[in-house]
Amino acid sequence: MAESSISALEEFVVGFYLFLLCGTIVGFGFQGTVGSVLILIGLLWFTVLAAGWASLVVLTTNAYRYFRDESPSWKAVTFALLTSVSLGLAVYLFLVTTLYRLWLSVGGLGFFCSLGLVIAVFDGRARRVWSQHVR
Repeated sequence: MAESSISALEEFVVGFYLFLLCGTIVGFGFQGTVGSVLILIGLLWFTVLAAGWASLVVLTTNAYRYFRDESPSWKAVTFALLTSVSLGLAVYLFLVTTLYRLWLSVGGLGFFCSLGLVIAVFDGRARRVWSQHVR
């Protein structure tokens, strides 16, 4: 039972991040006024924080699984580490340098890694749902 509640927490946090990411992507289509651009910038930073939060939750739940002698998802751990490192490096480069192409590239890599994190977390549920649907 504890393993399913941990999985539900992990899936909730990553699903919330995916919802914010989709909202941010849709928000880029509605840029018109200065106020909407400022809201979009705030939503983008909130999405970066949610990606960091999701990767932290995935890392802690998999550490919990490892110490309870359950099998952790090593794909999810790998993508969570890549997401954390690349987004942290992008924020650091944003604060230190003026090379916007560099920190945008590193941040874009972080968002692509976070998409891999979403796929790795929802892989088991998607396989179960697909196998029930195919039967």
